[in-house]
Amino acid sequence: MLYYSSYNSPIGLLFILASDKYLKKITPFPVFCATKKENEIIYKTKKELDEYFFNKRTSFTVPFQLEGPAFYKKVWEELLKIGYGKTKTYGEIAQSLGNKNLSRVVGMACKNNNIPIIIPCHRCLGKNNSLHGFSLGLDAKRFLLDLEKQEGERFQIGERA
Repeated sequence: MLYYSSYNSPIGLLFILASDKYLKKITPFPVFCATKKENEIIYKTKKELDEYFFNKRTSFTVPFQLEGPAFYKKVWEELLKIGYGKTKTYGEIAQSLGNKNLSRVVGMACKNNNIPIIIPCHRCLGKNNSLHGFSLGLDAKRFLLDLEKQEGERFQIGERA
C-alpha cells in the first residue's frame, strides 16, 4: 500500500509518498495514487526533515530504496557520499564513475532523483560551481546550499532563523 502526506517546509509545500517499508518520493506536486494517511515512514521523514531544516541533522536514516536505471543508481550512490555542506560538479561525479564525459547523464540522474534532499542532488553543481536544475527549483537549491553553509549555527525545533 502507498501512503502520502503534505509537508510544509521552508522551501515550500512538499508531498511525501511512502510504502509500508520505504520512502518513495518527495515532490512539490500532489500525489493522487495513494491513501492520504501518515505511516511510520512518513512520520520519520517529516521528523528528519524538520531536524535538517533546523540544523539538527546532517544525514538521514529514513529507509528508502533506489529505483531507476543502473547508471542512475550509481549516480545517486555517489551523491550520498557528498558530505553535508560540500558540493561536487556533475563532471566530478562522472569522473568518479569512470567517464568524465557523462556529466549530462549525471545531470539527468539528478533530475530523476525521486527523493531530493534525502539523496542530496542539490549538492551537485555545474561547471565553475554554477547552479543548474533542481526538481524543487533553483531557489530551493540555493536555500539548501546556504542552509548547509551555516556550519555550527543551531536552532531550536520550532524556531526559524
